[in-house]
Amino acid sequence: MTDSPKKLPARYSQKAQEAYGRFLGSNDLSGVADIVLEAVLDYLPSTTASQAPAPQSTEELRDDLRLMEDLGFDSLAVAELVFFLEEIFPVTINNVEIVSVRTLGDLRQFVDTKLRESTARPEA
Repeated sequence: MTDSPKKLPARYSQKAQEAYGRFLGSNDLSGVADIVLEAVLDYLPSTTASQAPAPQSTEELRDDLRLMEDLGFDSLAVAELVFFLEEIFPVTINNVEIVSVRTLGDLRQFVDTKLRESTARPEA
């Protein structure tokens, strides 16, 4: 992790930018799901595993969509997404933990849980 907060890419929506600002300012987790959805969309492979058209907006991303089977993520794409989430949030995600994440809903819940754990800990 870096000492200074990372910024979201400018291509992320205003909604995600504002949610990230609230998170950085006061550990407000209410918009984290929006940020995770934008990151998934950003790292989404160009074709899905089912050959269905890839979602074009966060509104098309449902919690029941499976990262690999439905959205076409492979282990490298998942790793890139995890690295990005570790850059923008004060979390460390290891391989053993991420293996249990199968769906978009699992990922959103996983990130929320990791952030709640990290923001609940007193600073050393």
